[in-house]
Amino acid sequence: MEDGKAVTEKNELTGLSEALDNTGICTFMYFPKNRSITVPEKARKMYRCGEVYENMPYSFAEDFVFADDRPGFNEMYFKIDAGAETATAVFHNLEQTARCHVTLTVASFDASGQAQEVLGIIENETAEMNQTRELGKLIQALSSDCFAVLEIDFRCDRIKLKRTLGGALTVITDFLDQSDSYQNFVAYNLEYFVTEDDRKRYQKLFAADYVMRQLREHKPFTVRYKRQLNSQVNYLEARFVDISEKNDGSSAVLAYRYVDDIVRTEEKEHRQDTVFRSLGNIFYTIYYVDIIAGTYQEITAENVIQTWFEPKGAVDENLKKLCANLVSPEFRRQMLAFTDMTTLNERMRGKKTISTEYIGTIAHWIQATFVANERDKDGNLLKVLYVTRKIDEEKEKELSYQQNLKNAAREAEEANQAKTDFLSRMSHDIRTPLNGIIGMTYLAQQENNPDRTADCLKKIDTSSKFLLGLVNDVLDMAKAESGRLELHPEPYSAETFYDYFQSVIRPLCEEKNIYFKIDDNTAKDVDVLVDPLRISQVFFNLLSNAVKFTPEGGEVTFRIRHERIGNDRMRITSQVIDTGIGMSEAFQKVIFEPFTQENRTDSAENRGSGLGLAIVKRIVDAMGGTITVESRINQGTTFTVITEAEFVPAKHLQGQEEEKGEEDAGSEEKNYEFLAGKHVLLCEDHPLNQEIATVLLQDKKMLVEVAEDGRIGAEMFRRSPEAYYDVILMDIRMPVMNGYEAAQAIRGFDREDARSVPIIAMTADAFADDIRKCLAVGMNGHISKPVDPVQLYRTLEDGIGGKKQ
Repeated sequence: MEDGKAVTEKNELTGLSEALDNTGICTFMYFPKNRSITVPEKARKMYRCGEVYENMPYSFAEDFVFADDRPGFNEMYFKIDAGAETATAVFHNLEQTARCHVTLTVASFDASGQAQEVLGIIENETAEMNQTRELGKLIQALSSDCFAVLEIDFRCDRIKLKRTLGGALTVITDFLDQSDSYQNFVAYNLEYFVTEDDRKRYQKLFAADYVMRQLREHKPFTVRYKRQLNSQVNYLEARFVDISEKNDGSSAVLAYRYVDDIVRTEEKEHRQDTVFRSLGNIFYTIYYVDIIAGTYQEITAENVIQTWFEPKGAVDENLKKLCANLVSPEFRRQMLAFTDMTTLNERMRGKKTISTEYIGTIAHWIQATFVANERDKDGNLLKVLYVTRKIDEEKEKELSYQQNLKNAAREAEEANQAKTDFLSRMSHDIRTPLNGIIGMTYLAQQENNPDRTADCLKKIDTSSKFLLGLVNDVLDMAKAESGRLELHPEPYSAETFYDYFQSVIRPLCEEKNIYFKIDDNTAKDVDVLVDPLRISQVFFNLLSNAVKFTPEGGEVTFRIRHERIGNDRMRITSQVIDTGIGMSEAFQKVIFEPFTQENRTDSAENRGSGLGLAIVKRIVDAMGGTITVESRINQGTTFTVITEAEFVPAKHLQGQEEEKGEEDAGSEEKNYEFLAGKHVLLCEDHPLNQEIATVLLQDKKMLVEVAEDGRIGAEMFRRSPEAYYDVILMDIRMPVMNGYEAAQAIRGFDREDARSVPIIAMTADAFADDIRKCLAVGMNGHISKPVDPVQLYRTLEDGIGGKKQ
């Protein structure tokens, strides 16, 4: 920089500084290169500061600037140092008695373009300046959303327009062109623009004395009213702000704005508040939860809850606090999982609400519910309501209802058990005399009797077997109706199935000269998984009925078809078709009901218990199948049974079937000669049963010893030599010690044969539960009374033969 130019700039700078010093503004000089300032005398006297300050801006800031304002003050110098040509700051002095505006302006540069001299201008605000500035700020702030801002001098009754938003409103400017009286302004609005229902209120609230008093007592004062202009009604808000020097309300700023949206929102919120207050009578707490922000806002809560939680805060933290303090210990884990905000979105996907129940430490039973309030376009939760309510009364009713259900279930179970016990006792009591009838008849038929005696014995045998069938039907029906009909599926080969019918049904047909036909179209390479006993029971019943109600010379057909419906599943369609006497349409509607028989003139010998088809229906239902009937009087009957079952390759059973067939053939050939000489311990308390069993056993040359009860039987075995008894036949219902206890006692003896000797139940307790219980206590088999001699011999041979192996 040339010296002449520098001198010229310096003289100009000095002149500017001196000129400013003659006003209310002070100056100083800042030299960036050595980071110092020099302060003229006027500024030193006004601000009571030193003449020179080094290490700027820190030295002056520590000596003069209020601590909170120092960052802004320092930043002003940093900007100049960084190359800015001007920078400003506002700060208070240390005592906060003065508010200063400072401007730094670069006055000269060196040859490299760096700031060389900087002029500082400092202005101290006076009370009048502050008031004017604050008024300007106030008017600016009010006019940001107000359509008009006016200034009022109440003592002089003056009003003038200060600012409008988008131009002066005609209704205001038209009046102000004619008058500047505040009282006239109020009267003008009251007459032309205030709605009828708001006039008295408006006149009171806008009165000068009333406004001044409100400003003195309450500072800013706001009035809302309804204004009508050109048939349109709007809500206006008039806001008075005191700007008087003495804060006595004598002068004010009046700002107008439209508040239609605000009023509608407030009315909506008021209605919501009313609703929430009403809901507060129902709900224990209501919280508004912002899932994204992780915050909550209390809407309503009982006092006891408010002692624990702030009206708003972090939702995760406070829900954990709730679980820790207001949930009883046994429910805390459940409630922590329920209130887990990280999983709430997934748990509520597609749901409007989710709920849980817990016992509180203060209240009793509480139901907690999350209610979806807002979701995004993808269905993710944004906001929810978390509500709780007391449900003591409801829970008490629910628990009472559940207890009543449990009591009813227990009573039903007890009644069912009593029914089962009764049926078991009835079965035992009926089977016992039947055992005597059938057993003695069998023995009598083995003797040489005159024809008349033989005929009587045959009829006794027929009647007793009919009675046994009736007993079995009644007991089967009772089990079916009580839901105790159980299925035990196992592979069942077609050959075994047909052999059963050939041996049982074909002789019945031959006896009546009826043609029996099997129409088989089944898969020969598989065995279906069914309950052999129950499936045989179904078709024996249907086929025996067909034979019974088909006259001599007629025809009975069993037709069966297999249809694979999957890799391991089969649909089986079976039909029993006869050319018999048929049945009426009316009877076909009730044919599967228990104890139903058609009123016919047939021989009574053809009548049964009326339970057979009902039992068949229950078995088919248990298998998940269907049974239907088609029939016409004197044109025959067709029963169709459709079931589904899994199947396995037939080779899985082929070896077992062949082996069993060989054993059965061998048994028939030997006529059970294997049993001769075997020692039998017969535990039986009934004399007639003792006699029948002894004769049946001795008929095969077996050696029989009898024990009158279980204790005697166990003691006889204990005293016998090792391996003396080959088999034990054990009745169940005996005095002193029953059959279960006797079997357990024998198995418990410390001798080798106690673990290996076959123990076979021979009892009138013939239910499936009875059989399972026998096996559970260590018995090897079960024979039900009345005793079928062939079954007895076969079971004995299997048992003793198994022991030998």
